[in-house]
Amino acid sequence: MRIVLIFVFLFGFASSVSANGLEELAHTKVSAIQGYADYGNGDFIFTVEAVGQVCKGYWLAKSSPGTANLIALIIAAQKAKSTISIWGHTDAGNKWAGASKHYCKVYSVLDAG
Repeated sequence: MRIVLIFVFLFGFASSVSANGLEELAHTKVSAIQGYADYGNGDFIFTVEAVGQVCKGYWLAKSSPGTANLIALIIAAQKAKSTISIWGHTDAGNKWAGASKHYCKVYSVLDAG
């Protein structure tokens, strides 16, 4: 725990992978967003300033019930240069097919202000 706290203090973010297949990336900012009209039936992808141990970016499927709310939150956080914490699914089944790097499917986003 002490090492994580020092890491957060020095670099401003922390990444951890839990046993339930989620990686948390705390205290980072949205760096780029991109939406697709047709690919994946309207997938939305984004990257953040910090890079996780597994997650190199994140994606949302248009078909997921909370996608519209999360896209609004992510765009607002980027425009406000707000700090977010994000949790992404790390398993291969939730990797975005449109990237060679591991883009994790979003589980949750917290606008940490």
